[in-house]
Amino acid sequence: MPKKADAGIALLQPIVDKQLEQLQAFYEAAMKKEPVSELYDCITPNLDGSARDFCKRIDGELHLCESTEQAEVHSANLYAVKALEARLALIFRRRFPRDNVRIRVYGSCLSGLSVGATSDVDVSLELDQGTELLADFDAGRISAEAFDKRRKKLVYSVCRCLEQDYKFEFYDMQPVARARVPDIKGKWKIHHDKNSKKGRRGAKSVAHLDFDICLFNGIAYANSSLLREYTFVDPRVKPLIRLVKQWAKAMNIGSAANGTLSSYAWTTLVVFFLQGHGIVPNLQSNSLWETVGVSPDPSNPDHSVKNLRTFYASWEQVQSVWTPASSMNDLSVSALFYGFI
Repeated sequence: MPKKADAGIALLQPIVDKQLEQLQAFYEAAMKKEPVSELYDCITPNLDGSARDFCKRIDGELHLCESTEQAEVHSANLYAVKALEARLALIFRRRFPRDNVRIRVYGSCLSGLSVGATSDVDVSLELDQGTELLADFDAGRISAEAFDKRRKKLVYSVCRCLEQDYKFEFYDMQPVARARVPDIKGKWKIHHDKNSKKGRRGAKSVAHLDFDICLFNGIAYANSSLLREYTFVDPRVKPLIRLVKQWAKAMNIGSAANGTLSSYAWTTLVVFFLQGHGIVPNLQSNSLWETVGVSPDPSNPDHSVKNLRTFYASWEQVQSVWTPASSMNDLSVSALFYGFI
């Protein structure tokens, strides 16, 4: 979301208040699955144009449609994120040659649901020794004290690898070993390829990346990957989630640390709302899997994480057999936002 989004949130309320009856009637008619032609009949004539145009004007005021310039900035940032992911993978494979190193970006950098031009890069680091340590603790083979001691040692080993051996690239390193999900916070100085168009573009927007490397958090990638898949279903999914996250932030109800719902929780609520109204399918539905002939692979670690079912059908697999609710097609992002809140 651009910087004007905060002003857009404030702008939305008086617009919706002014036309509350008309917009509510429009939305409620859609919920009843009335024909599209009848939806516009429930809007009083004092609106300029159709209800669809009215809602799209709100979308325009909120800058919900990404401009070419914003798309270029996001593309440049994504290029930098991919470069960081590749760099960390190379470094940790050298540092831990006996481990099967899995390093993957997750969170809004993977799902594309960031509400800003840039955001901290969340990175999941999985090492064999970490996986074995967690398995030993879960099975009761080591005490909580021994687990904490070995976990702390691993976190500091990862941090020192970057802080000492690659100090000209990585700085402001802060290991957080005693958190529920231990992580290492830091910054990465970006080295742009002068011969790369993307590198030149990125140089104007990003000089460094803030990152969090999390250990013992394999579920994070699975969650982010699933959310990204839902954004492929309908072009309104991504801007609606961004708008709800921005609204929750503006209303001070978007921080788990402050006793409210997290950004991730708001995102899953939006997906549930869209599923309930037939705009997106449930990609984790057993019946949908059976229809398209897919099922979890027990040998794939991404299909089950910490005894949780994380497998899902892709949109590409289900789009030929799942049909969205036709009465929802003409609802704009702002109309859906109004219905959500």
